[in-house]
Amino acid sequence: MRRSKAPIVDDAFEKTKGSCEGEASNENPIRFLNRYKERRFAEIKHWSFIPERKVQLALREYDVFLMGLMRRNWRQLADPLFKYDAEVVYEFYANAWAGRQDVVERESYVNVKWIPYDPKSINKFLGNLYPDPDEQCTYHRLKATENDFNNNKVAQALCIPNRSYQRGPTGRQKRIQRKDMRTLAQVWLTFMLANIVPIGHGSDLNVPHYNLLYSIIQEEYIVNVSRVIYDEIQKFVDLEVNQEKDKKHGVFS
Repeated sequence: MRRSKAPIVDDAFEKTKGSCEGEASNENPIRFLNRYKERRFAEIKHWSFIPERKVQLALREYDVFLMGLMRRNWRQLADPLFKYDAEVVYEFYANAWAGRQDVVERESYVNVKWIPYDPKSINKFLGNLYPDPDEQCTYHRLKATENDFNNNKVAQALCIPNRSYQRGPTGRQKRIQRKDMRTLAQVWLTFMLANIVPIGHGSDLNVPHYNLLYSIIQEEYIVNVSRVIYDEIQKFVDLEVNQEKDKKHGVFS
């Protein structure tokens, strides 16, 4: 990733990185690894926060959706922690931003602890969903190929009869409206936008997101959700804040 100016690493960063957690924990623990990360915290602390949703459905309500959760072993993903501290979340994202010499370290420093957020660590947190989290899932494999997803199949699976994509001026598929989706697709969409890929609005989906939704709905597809979540975390970690047009409507989870 390129930046106009690489962050200068403070002495406090080197001291904290090399010390044990117990040594760093004192009356005034170091919150930010350098002044650039502290500035990053100030830039993002007013951004909107999308909390995860706990899945609570009545017996026999949306059985197909519940069976899908069970089949993918996403029960822990559907039952997030009841409480969270937004300040800690902001601190996590601030310290994860631009490691030394712009090296992405895939870990952050929070409450005097180093917190890894690589796909393997996320996979472990979610209960070891995949024996080999580095194995390419169906979603990422299709996403990486030249022809990727079959647009007609995606539209048929997600949309109600006689509804399809909205197209741009060139005729290419741009997005799918929520109101044009089948009930099951809308249920999965609500879950996906809160617990997997946080988005501030849910009235429509762009190409990457409706392809992900399609992959989740397909029973035979493997969706490595730990890698998807990592990609979303890293996307925000790498995001530049426009100082002239402050992104007040940015969102993350």
